[in-house]
Amino acid sequence: VFHAPLSLFVDGGASHTYQDITWEQHAYRIHSFDHAGFKIWGLTAGILIQVAQLALGRAPAFMEHAPPELGGIMYGCFRYDGHRLQVRGNAENSHHNQEVQEQDVAESNSRN
Repeated sequence: VFHAPLSLFVDGGASHTYQDITWEQHAYRIHSFDHAGFKIWGLTAGILIQVAQLALGRAPAFMEHAPPELGGIMYGCFRYDGHRLQVRGNAENSHHNQEVQEQDVAESNSRN
C-alpha cells in the first residue's frame, strides 16, 4: 500500500518517466512514477493519471498518450469481443461513450 499526492500524477517532474511500446501496430505510453520508495507504473499509473485529472480539474503537464505519428491511440479504443481484446475502428471510436452507455443500460435491463 502506498500514499501519494494526486498532483504527482498530473505534475510529473523528476519522478515521472515513460516508455512507448507497440502492440498490434499501435503505440502506447506506459507511465512510471517513483514516490517514497515505490514505483507506481503501468495500469495503476494510468488510472491515477485519470483520477488526478478528474479530481484536480487539470490536464497533465506531460503527454499522456504516445504521439499519433508513432501510431498512438487512447486506451478507450479497445473492445472485448468475448474472445479477445481488439482495437476499435475509427467509426467505433467516435461513438465509444454512447456505445458504453448503451451497453451498460442493456446489461442492467437484462439483469432485471
